[in-house]
Amino acid sequence: MAPAMFCFIKQHHWENRKVIPFQTHGRWPGHTIEDIKQLCQGAMFQYERAIQFDSQGGNRLITKPEEIDDWITLLMSL
Repeated sequence: MAPAMFCFIKQHHWENRKVIPFQTHGRWPGHTIEDIKQLCQGAMFQYERAIQFDSQGGNRLITKPEEIDDWITLLMSL
């Protein structure tokens, strides 16, 4: 997780708040979403998402754009 994100999470109170964790990755999503869940104690988690790009450091999207669009549409309807 990026240091700025870690600091942001640590500086806020998450009890009874809804959190929609997401991340981007090149090939292996790692444990970022699980780390967010651990740091945001007491939060309610929904609609988590990992978005994959190519593993060579390029900007080619692996996750289907339609899947991302559907996820965003869902979030906007909340």
